[in-house]
Amino acid sequence: MALDVEDVRKALGYDQIDYYAFSYGPVPEQGYAARFPQHVHALALDAGLVASDHGQFFAWGLGVPRGLMRIEGLLCSRSSCHGDVTAAIRYLAARVRAHPVKGRRIVVDEVELINLLSHGGFLGKMTPPKTVLHIATALRRGNPKPLLQLARQHPFWPGPKEVGTLGDFSYGDNIAAQCSDLPTPWSPADPIAVRRSKYAVALAAYPKQTFAPFSARGWTVFWFSEECLTWPAPSRYEPAVPTTAPLRNLPTIIFSGDVDSTVPTEMTRHLLAEFPNAVFVNVAGAAHPAIGWRQDCVPKIAAHFFETLVPGDTSCARKPR
Repeated sequence: MALDVEDVRKALGYDQIDYYAFSYGPVPEQGYAARFPQHVHALALDAGLVASDHGQFFAWGLGVPRGLMRIEGLLCSRSSCHGDVTAAIRYLAARVRAHPVKGRRIVVDEVELINLLSHGGFLGKMTPPKTVLHIATALRRGNPKPLLQLARQHPFWPGPKEVGTLGDFSYGDNIAAQCSDLPTPWSPADPIAVRRSKYAVALAAYPKQTFAPFSARGWTVFWFSEECLTWPAPSRYEPAVPTTAPLRNLPTIIFSGDVDSTVPTEMTRHLLAEFPNAVFVNVAGAAHPAIGWRQDCVPKIAAHFFETLVPGDTSCARKPR
């Protein structure tokens, strides 16, 4: 991807470019900037991932469970929500983990609960805290109907029907990119049995509360952490970012939506390890990605940064619309 972008730059005749990307886009963006720093004027990374992700932050979804809890609490504080929504989530997780709720042609277990809370984790949306509180209260009283009704409204993503409604999104391409670009606990040359063994050891090494309030098993099944176990070893492997050294000095701005549950702020802040001099803008009320949710704010901050290499007035990002 980086080499393709470089070919486009040459064809257009630009000496330097401003590069804006979101979600997985910052991975090839970092790949380009590391290889061709002399042709980068400025970078903007929105809800981005760390390309040299040796901590497995995205592969394991590290920080996302904590992010889900923080976001539900934040949404509750910004609405007429009455009750402890994080306590409600802890109760629901423990309840369906021990005793899955069964309805007609549907079962809500821990994996499905996570899906319901985050709407599949795809667009950074969350089930409203009022709904979470209502479901928890009803279930405590022996009434599973509100939970089962929500499950019927939000089937587990990505099913064939749901993928077909996502326009140009390709789940297969998404997996191919992640399994090729992001580091794993195993070597690509390892046989599948060895990969599984190394994966199990790596998972067991995480502290018990890493995925709280969910179990490690429940979380990793939802997050598809095992999806690359059987992916073929690449015939030609090259790391997405051969070296992070050039990235440290490039003018960079990082956007993170404060209610983004797909790549929450708990994950985007890890980009500061590669871009220690970057400007970090936490965008209130923005889910995934920030620019898609705050067109009134993010584009003008990015444009000002590209023009001047300073963020300028970022006050619009401090309050949700």
